[in-house]
Amino acid sequence: MKVEGSIKQSSSGDGFGCQEGCVETFTSFMDMHMHCLIGDHNYNLQQMSTYDKIKLRWYDACINLSEILNFSRIDGSQPNISQDISKEQQGWALKKEKKHVRFSDKVKLYLKSIFEDGEKSGNKMNAGTVARNMRVALQNGTKMFCNSEYLNACQITSYFSQLAAEKKKCHQSVPRILTVQ
Repeated sequence: MKVEGSIKQSSSGDGFGCQEGCVETFTSFMDMHMHCLIGDHNYNLQQMSTYDKIKLRWYDACINLSEILNFSRIDGSQPNISQDISKEQQGWALKKEKKHVRFSDKVKLYLKSIFEDGEKSGNKMNAGTVARNMRVALQNGTKMFCNSEYLNACQITSYFSQLAAEKKKCHQSVPRILTVQ
């Protein structure tokens, strides 16, 4: 059996140190040699990477959460709270059921007038701006719309695109009369 390199005794003087950069020390040369043959080294990191730090934090957070949940299940004083928490957490990633709400005639007229003004002037309104203006629009000194009639920018964009599609469809369906000169 031939061991390459020099054999160093550990700095404390109580055994042999691994030559592979490992932090293990052994009481006998044979133990150290078997350790090197097997290759089961234990390295001491000089600096932990950011990714490793994130993984350790996530691990700690998961362990702490499971300990809290286990404690609340074991502790019989408040079983309803832990059951309520678990019911709320179930299905949190599922898509919510969308409510299909029809716009009131007043809202449709308001949006249609804004759309037509933008088409005529060439200065089209941003849907986010229209949504903010809806909340402060006044008619005879009172608010024009109630809270349930407010729309968000996505709803307004969708309605504007419907109006544009209707307008395009009307222009395409009108037959053009060609005159020959």
